[in-house]
Amino acid sequence: MTATPKYPPENWNEYGDYLWWWVPTAALQSTPIDVFGVPMTRTSTNPYTFTATGVGTGLYFTSLIFDSNGYMTDFAASYPAIGLTIPLGPSASPSVPIHDLDGVSYYSDTMGRAEPVVVSHRLSLTVVSNTAAKGGGTVTGNGGLSCTGHGSSASGMSGTCQADFTAGTNVTLYQTPDADSTWAAWSGSVQGCGTNQSCQVAMNSDRDITVTFPYSFMARVSSTTQGFESLTAAYGNAGPTDTIYGRAVTFAENLTLGGSKAITLLGGRDAWYAPLNAWTTLQGMLTIQRGSLAVDRLVIR
Repeated sequence: MTATPKYPPENWNEYGDYLWWWVPTAALQSTPIDVFGVPMTRTSTNPYTFTATGVGTGLYFTSLIFDSNGYMTDFAASYPAIGLTIPLGPSASPSVPIHDLDGVSYYSDTMGRAEPVVVSHRLSLTVVSNTAAKGGGTVTGNGGLSCTGHGSSASGMSGTCQADFTAGTNVTLYQTPDADSTWAAWSGSVQGCGTNQSCQVAMNSDRDITVTFPYSFMARVSSTTQGFESLTAAYGNAGPTDTIYGRAVTFAENLTLGGSKAITLLGGRDAWYAPLNAWTTLQGMLTIQRGSLAVDRLVIR
């Protein structure tokens, strides 16, 4: 609890003349509660009354009554081992004096409520790609997190990239690559997430997480897995017998095959270079001077 700045010792003494409790009003909405190890259940809401459903080993509350603001206004207690019974009061009992709750109005009007300290930690996302001005994706999660990044600089980020969470909260993050990228690597204040689609983060401290999406080049040479932004560059780096994968994009160039190479060009590929129901477009001339070319899903315009 936060410290009470004006705690008034003059309102308390060693005889327990004053008894005062306050609980957050949300606690009054709970049907079962536990008070000092004794289960209680809410038996009324006008006023809020909680009645013990078990028996304590020592002195325990058999009833607790709160007003709608969360202040305790009455109680009953029992200590079976010594035959002590404190009824809801004020009322006379053969074994106990009259009891009453004092100090409620003082605390309610003067002191206010003691609010629980809520410890929170901040989760900060950096969402980028591994290539300048190309590729990226989006990371979403609890607390309204939805952070999109494009290119290798944090300046390309947009959306909600920070959120605060109560200490101990588990936050699940999800990544979605854009059409030019593949699964990102999670790094920073996380462990064991690798390139998984989701990553769970325990918010027991501030977390700074970087999500880096690999950019998929427009063409890739099978034998070396190198990526290129033109078919001409891919052809120049291909082996004597090789396969070039072309993504479902448009290559604005003239492609001349002048080497003695046997090339297979497989077009219409996605960011993982897997087949799509799509086509690769060559906007330019295709000239075969030497060697051979087998093609699939290539449009020449």
